Amino acid sequence: MFGEGSAVISGIHTQPYLLLEKTGMADKLGRENIYDNINSALNRARELIGTEGKSKDSGSSPE
Repeated sequence: MFGEGSAVISGIHTQPYLLLEKTGMADKLGRENIYDNINSALNRARELIGTEGKSKDSGSSPE
């Protein structure tokens, strides 16, 4: 983890992800913070800030 903050990555493609793996950055960022879609990344971000299940626009999401 990074001091007082965290980073959540969304929409990463294969080649950049492989570079994160090769350089060790995937471990430093935390694999639990790297997602291929925005909804999962937003859920993780909410978890990190302690607002699980509370979204600003509590309407249905297009999935």
